[in-house]
Amino acid sequence: MEKIEDFTGSPEIAAKTTDWDSYYAKPASAARFTRKISERKILKLLRAFLDQETPSIAELGGANSCFVDAIVSGIRPKSYVAIDNNAFGLSLLEKRYPPPNVVQGKLGDALNLPAPKECYDAVFSIGLIEHFDTDGTAACIKAHFDICKKGGIVMIAFPTPTLLYRAIRGFAEITNNWHFHDERPLHFLEVESVSKRSGALVHRSTNWAIGLTQGYLVYRKQ
Repeated sequence: MEKIEDFTGSPEIAAKTTDWDSYYAKPASAARFTRKISERKILKLLRAFLDQETPSIAELGGANSCFVDAIVSGIRPKSYVAIDNNAFGLSLLEKRYPPPNVVQGKLGDALNLPAPKECYDAVFSIGLIEHFDTDGTAACIKAHFDICKKGGIVMIAFPTPTLLYRAIRGFAEITNNWHFHDERPLHFLEVESVSKRSGALVHRSTNWAIGLTQGYLVYRKQ
């Protein structure tokens, strides 16, 4: 059994919160390279497991999404909804995709989503569930399945504390270049223990190529 160990970096860093307005206004320059790597992986997984030719897709934590362009052009969804509680990030997304459009931003809290009028063929998040404590992370994972159609897919990507992750983050903290202060990298076991209650695992992998390693899990909702 995989052992769960906590890793939150230095106590001083962990006590802070992430400034999402600043993040959306000016992403780190290195992110341009790593996002392309993540983008290719996301598209590959969506193509592998989506059954619909023109699916409905929801991204949790998707304010000013850095993956929406590739997904819209590569998957051609009938609808793409980005749900986030950051109004500034959503306003930037609306400037890129002014209504009426297949892409729509919705203001909402992933920990307190209302019952959806319509569920989605695919629900995913990249780097969201790690910004909560254990109970919050579990609630956020459940929210993915709550708004997904039966038989649809849920894809969750999250930082996982490999030695490579620890080394890169440690250096970033020492040099005052770490901005995701409340990020809590997660072991697969924590995410899987919640996800398996609602879906069947169809994919499990680690994205090493981006340095700050991310775990990927894809489930078919039961």
